[in-house]
Amino acid sequence: MRRFVGPLTVSALVAWQPATPLAQTMYTAPVELSPTATISGQNAFTILSLPPGDWFAAGFYQDYMGGTALDLMVSSSSVAVDLSGLSSSMPGTMQGIYQFNSNTSPGSQPGQISTNISNSTIGLTVEPSAMLTGNYSVTGVYMETDGGNGTSSTPGADAGSIGFNLSNSTITVNATVAGQGAAVGVLAQGGAGGTGQEKLAGGHGGAAGVITGALSDVTLYSTGQGVGGLVVNQIGGAGGNGLANEQLSSGGAGANAPGMYVLFSSSGRGSSIMTSGDNAPGIAMLARGGDGGIGSEHDGELSLNETGSYGGNGGSVLSIADPTGAANSISLRSCTPNLSCTGALSITTTGQNAYGIQLAATAGNGGNSGTISAMGDLSPGIPGVGGTTGAVSLELFPNTTIKTTGAGASAILGQAQGGVGGTSGGSIRTVATPAQRRAARAATAAMSGSTSTTRSA
Repeated sequence: MRRFVGPLTVSALVAWQPATPLAQTMYTAPVELSPTATISGQNAFTILSLPPGDWFAAGFYQDYMGGTALDLMVSSSSVAVDLSGLSSSMPGTMQGIYQFNSNTSPGSQPGQISTNISNSTIGLTVEPSAMLTGNYSVTGVYMETDGGNGTSSTPGADAGSIGFNLSNSTITVNATVAGQGAAVGVLAQGGAGGTGQEKLAGGHGGAAGVITGALSDVTLYSTGQGVGGLVVNQIGGAGGNGLANEQLSSGGAGANAPGMYVLFSSSGRGSSIMTSGDNAPGIAMLARGGDGGIGSEHDGELSLNETGSYGGNGGSVLSIADPTGAANSISLRSCTPNLSCTGALSITTTGQNAYGIQLAATAGNGGNSGTISAMGDLSPGIPGVGGTTGAVSLELFPNTTIKTTGAGASAILGQAQGGVGGTSGGSIRTVATPAQRRAARAATAAMSGSTSTTRSA
């Protein structure tokens, strides 16, 4: 059940206004943009229905596969998207502006996303007349790069990088549906490795893309359970598991998350982030290495010699240098010495477990090795090793204020956690009769090309 605590003053959120009225364009359906596009003018979307099978709804969107690079500029513009009328036909994913890039080919160069929003207002409204149950994703501006999953021991594909620059703009989300999302949401996720085959390990995961962000004099405002202000996720792909009951089909390695940073600066009014709803953080930056795949279990039955499968190693969260020269897995900085700092940064959250700032770097866990059973000598597989992380860094100057009022809502939560190693599946020695042992030795000799003689009675 949603729980909102107290209203926020929306009148204070007005930021940029055009000097002269903009020509308004009305839309009743999502508008697809080319890979390189510019949004300008005043745009209003009132969408009441979608074609059958559509899984997302948006105002403007870029949705491309094959590693196509996406470049979007929103300048001196207004974008208002109302999806409330979709009601019972509401899809699970809803955005004001949506960018999606999928790299489907392991080993190929993934496409990147570049987004620049300046002097603009963007608003998304999802307030259906009837209360809807379910888990919805609701985001004002959403950017995602994704690596495709591998198959049959092939690796997952890498995700592309994401760079965004927001200045002198306001982005709002008003939602009465429960779920997750943000005023601004970012995700770079590598693909999972494919399942292993006989005597072949699972594919390794695809790496996540680097994420960098710069914000100056912006307002981010959201209402809704799970709908944060700025939410950034970076996830390395998981290693593929070994194929069930196949010898030496080990788990693939989890992929790395390469690190991220976000910088706030100000040359005017400063930046404000306000959320109203449970589990709705002001800023969340979360990076995770991929988990290692699990080695297959194998029953060698009456075999004399068997070797167990290995678990894949967990992926790490690497460090990246930000423009200040500091290298960390996650960096969030406001008004550092080499950045302009005229205005303040203010963060306010109202709701249970709605952190002001949450920074978490979590390495992937190692995969378990498979259990092996046989009649003779046994060599158990080795479980995977957990990954590592670099530092998590937060630098806020004195003109920053953070206020949280909900239960369990820390103003600042920072975490850097290494991955846990996998566990050994162990070995089980099969008990056999003398006749079964003789048969097993004969089969082993035949497979190795040796000969045996028998003495007549």
